[in-house]
Amino acid sequence: MKRLWLYSCLLLVAMTGLASAQITFDFTGAGARAEGMGRAYFGIADDASSITWNPAGLVSHDKPILGFSYVTAKPHGTFQEAGANGTEFKVNESFGNFAYLAFVSPVRIRGHQFVLAASYSQTSEDFLYGYFEQRDTNRAHDVLPTETYKYQALGSTEYHANPYVINFGFGTPVSEKIDIGVSLNVYTGKSVLRNRIDQASYEYEAIDRLLQEVDRDSSQAILDSTSFSGVNFTLAGKYKKDKLSIGAVVRTGFSLKTMADRKLSDSIWYNGQLKSGNTLYLDDQLTKYNIPWIFGVGFGYQMSENWLLALDAEYRGYASTKAKVRTSIKIGSGGNNEEIFTEIDPMFYDCFVVRTGTEYLLKLNSSIFPIVPLRAGVAYVPLPTPQLMVDSSTEKMTMYQLTAGTGVRWSQIWLDLSYVYTTYDQKTETVYNGLLEKGTVYNRAHRLNLTFTGYF
Repeated sequence: MKRLWLYSCLLLVAMTGLASAQITFDFTGAGARAEGMGRAYFGIADDASSITWNPAGLVSHDKPILGFSYVTAKPHGTFQEAGANGTEFKVNESFGNFAYLAFVSPVRIRGHQFVLAASYSQTSEDFLYGYFEQRDTNRAHDVLPTETYKYQALGSTEYHANPYVINFGFGTPVSEKIDIGVSLNVYTGKSVLRNRIDQASYEYEAIDRLLQEVDRDSSQAILDSTSFSGVNFTLAGKYKKDKLSIGAVVRTGFSLKTMADRKLSDSIWYNGQLKSGNTLYLDDQLTKYNIPWIFGVGFGYQMSENWLLALDAEYRGYASTKAKVRTSIKIGSGGNNEEIFTEIDPMFYDCFVVRTGTEYLLKLNSSIFPIVPLRAGVAYVPLPTPQLMVDSSTEKMTMYQLTAGTGVRWSQIWLDLSYVYTTYDQKTETVYNGLLEKGTVYNRAHRLNLTFTGYF
């Protein structure tokens, strides 16, 4: 009995760990044009999405602009365990949502040009959908070592996180070739994690049941709802001369707060009769991550009138990140409460991100399709979140993205479509009954982004 309960807990913890490791802390910008070019946009940014990438790129506009995106995503993949217990995850899900809305307006203040902008955009989309089953597995009995019993388990995990950011900023020229920009970034969003394991066994029960055969069923579940919040600034510059453009971006450090409400439930039945049921609520679980300063630089080069190349490099010093977990609250007189935090090291890694892409404009001289852009790109994105092994060591994960894009440009309306294929693998380790069980999660995802940009 205890072993079954322990195994259930291990499975739930393992599944929860898989979902938690999906948080990428990848605070990138928005827009299908940028995505189609591998998100290499620091040095290129020149549309409404510039506020989310490099606000200095806003300076190129002399008319109001409205932009918005709709995104559909389809994660898929498998979990394969290097053992004989038949554990397998099957990922197959799809969803869509509005991922970006921006407005840009140029103004003059005392004769000096400013371009103001505001946006609401999705910074990343983290998800894990999985299913596993173990059927007709023979297990040793706790009381009678020579006996075995049939055991089966069905489990599922669902995790989906939508971090968003609200940007307010401006760009302004400081010389003929140099522009600067600043934005205030307010982070928000929510994640929901659902884990469930249902177990059934036909076994010899404990001695106090006179060794009679009984059917034992159990169900354990975790529901975790977490909200995000934080504020920081983006400081940016852009240099342009002839065919070359260079963008520099600095995102200031900030405290990313996560507030989690968790519900853990457990029920056990014997021969279809409920024996026990417990529910534990853990609300207002506050954790603060000190996100470091992030530095990025991007280059754009106009190979010809119609052909553009782009390259971005970004340093994210996440190894310095610490997490503070609120463990208790001292209630004082007059409402002067004191929060008690415990600092932990999440063992994050430093990340050096590289993105590159290209765009070629097909000028068809057609009234229906006057200009059709063709885009492609690739991104190398090491993830800061570690894979924790049973010996307390950690291993790195790296995400790769292949992108493509197209669209159509009219004089005042641009429609852009991008496709992003994301892949990364994730190792798992669990010790059960003295045996080390290893597995790998093969995460794959398809993403389509349709962006409308209107110049007025």
